[in-house]
Amino acid sequence: MESTNFIKAIFASFYSRSFYREVAEKWRARTFLYLLILLAICWVFISITRTVNFYNMLHEELTVISTQMPVMTVTDGVAKTQQQGTFYIKLPQSGKLLAVVNTDGSFKNFDKSEATVFISKDAVLIKSNSKIDTYKYPSMLKGTISPMQIQSHMSAMKYLGIPFTAIVLYLLGLFVAYIYRIVQSLVYALIGWLFTVILGRKLDYVQNLNIAMVAITPSIILCTLAYVLNVSFRFDWLAYFVLSMLYLLFGVTSQPSRNEMM
Repeated sequence: MESTNFIKAIFASFYSRSFYREVAEKWRARTFLYLLILLAICWVFISITRTVNFYNMLHEELTVISTQMPVMTVTDGVAKTQQQGTFYIKLPQSGKLLAVVNTDGSFKNFDKSEATVFISKDAVLIKSNSKIDTYKYPSMLKGTISPMQIQSHMSAMKYLGIPFTAIVLYLLGLFVAYIYRIVQSLVYALIGWLFTVILGRKLDYVQNLNIAMVAITPSIILCTLAYVLNVSFRFDWLAYFVLSMLYLLFGVTSQPSRNEMM
């Protein structure tokens, strides 16, 4: 009998007793590759969703911050704002003071303020704990900085950064998820072994491990869909655990009993 291919196996894991018998009898180490392919598919959607959400949130935050920035002209390493005075840049959510912009020399208390950044006429000062680092503008620096320019650069960085970030997140997430699901399956296989003893099935630990790796498929897929669709509910971890146990039981009961094998 020809083995079920991995794509069909994903669907068969939801309903097919004959498929669970095939897994226990024939798959052996093949379940490790199956689990990797399943997670590889799911993490395409998870990594894209997570990356897009992160960049959208970051873009919204930085847009609010950039609108508080004054138009500033830099000539030969000396900055000057179009409007005189001191400009306070605050974080959108908390309202905490992030930066101060002052090019006329009237702001004198940066070391005592809660601001982390001070943009003066000839340097950018960054405060870290009690230490202040000063970064002088290059003497050849020329140009104009405006909120529109900042937002334009942010949009360019967003579309360039999303693919790179998604790929890195995908590879890291897939690695961690694969290790986690293997450990989870090793534990679930022990529970499957208990089901085997209680229900009078003749399965060894490796066969229970194979069944466990397939039995978590519905939970993995539903968890992925919930994340992508931004659906959450209380005790979702418990619901996924119960679902996995039901499919583990389904997989064990799909095997012939000791009497049927005699």
